[in-house]
Amino acid sequence: MMHLKNIKAGNAKTLEQYELTRNTELSGFTLRTEKTGMRK
Repeated sequence: MMHLKNIKAGNAKTLEQYELTRNTELSGFTLRTEKTGMRK
């Protein structure tokens, strides 16, 4: 999950990687994002 936090830092090109990782850890990541409010 650390790599996702780094991507959320605000890097532009990491957006693509975020999409890929999002699909990979969607099951566990979405649950956390909805609670933290970082879904944006």
